Amino acid sequence: MDFAMMDISKMGGDDPRFEGIDLAGLTLEQDKARAACNAYRQVLDRQMQKNWGSKLMAFGSSPPQVFWCARRSTG
Repeated sequence: MDFAMMDISKMGGDDPRFEGIDLAGLTLEQDKARAACNAYRQVLDRQMQKNWGSKLMAFGSSPPQVFWCARRSTG
């Protein structure tokens, strides 16, 4: 395949390093999410080349996971 797109955190089943960029609650602001992606880019690119002979072109983190409740719990 010449080109592919994938939710990078789903690749964690093949290599746990891919879970590191999508830790819930770690990057709640866009600038921090971008900084985390930039800091981790080389790690993921190296593993993709080693594991699958492919090169990382671009990626971004997912927005934080939030739980919404219809009403307040009475406990």
